Amino acid sequence: MGKLQNRFLENKIVMIGDVINGYKLTTDWKVVGGMSEIAFANKGGKEWFIKKFISPKYPTPDSPGSERIKAQKKKNCDEFESRQKELNRRIGSKCGLGGNLVYAVDFFRVETCYYKITEKIDVSSIAVSEICRLNHKDLMVILKSLVHSLRIMHKENIVHGDLKPENILIKVTGTGTYTAKLIDFDDSYFSQKPPTDREQVVGTPEYYSPELYDYISDEDEEIAGSTLTTKSDIFALGVIFTEYITGAKPIIPTKYSGTYTAVKDGATITFKESAHLTPSLKILLSKMLKLNAEERPTIDEVFNELRSPSAPDATISPKPSGAEMCILNFIGTKLDTKYVKLEWEVINAQEVRIDNGFPLVKKGSKKLPLKSDAYVLTAKNSLGEIIEKSILIGVPTPPVPIPTELTTPSTSSPKSGGLRGTGLSIAKK
Repeated sequence: MGKLQNRFLENKIVMIGDVINGYKLTTDWKVVGGMSEIAFANKGGKEWFIKKFISPKYPTPDSPGSERIKAQKKKNCDEFESRQKELNRRIGSKCGLGGNLVYAVDFFRVETCYYKITEKIDVSSIAVSEICRLNHKDLMVILKSLVHSLRIMHKENIVHGDLKPENILIKVTGTGTYTAKLIDFDDSYFSQKPPTDREQVVGTPEYYSPELYDYISDEDEEIAGSTLTTKSDIFALGVIFTEYITGAKPIIPTKYSGTYTAVKDGATITFKESAHLTPSLKILLSKMLKLNAEERPTIDEVFNELRSPSAPDATISPKPSGAEMCILNFIGTKLDTKYVKLEWEVINAQEVRIDNGFPLVKKGSKKLPLKSDAYVLTAKNSLGEIIEKSILIGVPTPPVPIPTELTTPSTSSPKSGGLRGTGLSIAKK
């Protein structure tokens, strides 16, 4: 019948092999963070990650406590359930399985306990101590990828609520570039609408914003929930960025327990010296760690700052070839400066395949669009030169003369409008 657990669920012994709402447990439960238990389960022939919330517990008629207390608990549970379902629906509508937001595909209650189901993924990640030792270009790709993921949430007015390195999975993709996946949305809420039950607002103290600490510690509940916005995530992101860039958290006087306490007290915040810490990045970090949430940048402003031409990584190449510059100018124009991650294979500088506004990736005989914030360009110009470079779409590029060999329309490619004078044409399917 399976291995006995040392815990009880609704007066029943929990065992491997038990079925919970159609999910058959395949591992023991493991307590994490004091607020939940996790395990793996199988349903429909697929392995899933299942999380059981230790709190809140839905009250039953025979639960301890007065009717008033049980009524309040029921109200809190109803709010919790409604919020979790709407968050999962909104996040899921913006990304699919396998994307950079690992969201819940199922959320339900069995008797007094709540459960959340997410896809089973590899949770290994590159350590902070390794990230800060990467070359500057790769580090910047990680920062942009992380901002891109969080940007999806903030556009839906969703606050992650527990940003920390453990909830950010940094992966190396099949093309050798980096990407950042966000996990664990248990503490997420809609901007200005955190849980009214403040015990449900947990987070991680090392990454608290000043206003998050104030809200949680307000025993008299005089501080309105409207003070908690997406800008709270920006503060946490500032601490994380500092770790990724310098290998250490912001430097604060020893009498303070965390960055937020030092900021609240007006203490001077400094950063460990690092070759990655450019003047523009230092200014950005200082803005993200402002006491006044209104003075912090939005996620879009952070995104734009990281791709600013003033950033040292944003230059495409000290001396790009004419073929490369033509392709970059073309892509930036056609995609309206949208950021996407694409592995390019351009046969020559006169033929670029486009489908529904997105360049296509060659994968054997299939061509699939991949969306993110950077791409690897492999191009071959008419002189036989091979170009392979990790670059950004939409990065402003100075006008350059188009080489003579590229200005002559290709006799082998069909004519296509919109590219006159670039030497590029879109091949018909």
